[in-house]
Amino acid sequence: MSQEKKLEIKGITLRIIELGEADKTLLFLHGWGCDATTMQSVAQSDILAEYRCIFMDFPGFGKTPPPAEAWGVGEYADFTAYFIREISPD
Repeated sequence: MSQEKKLEIKGITLRIIELGEADKTLLFLHGWGCDATTMQSVAQSDILAEYRCIFMDFPGFGKTPPPAEAWGVGEYADFTAYFIREISPD
């Protein structure tokens, strides 16, 4: 069962979708012009049995608002690294 959540990251309210409840986590990143739902079909039952799958809308895509100023690839990479640190267990 999927759970849609909102998570505040660096001042941006990010939409994430979670599937599965396992201890290990997989993060799925969508391509340009897509959203969190794009990759959900990849998370089949065999993957969900072993992993908690997280799908996020990058800022400016899907249900996540855009950043205050336009971002390039570097800003999206930095944001993704920060997001991974935030969701990772201690």
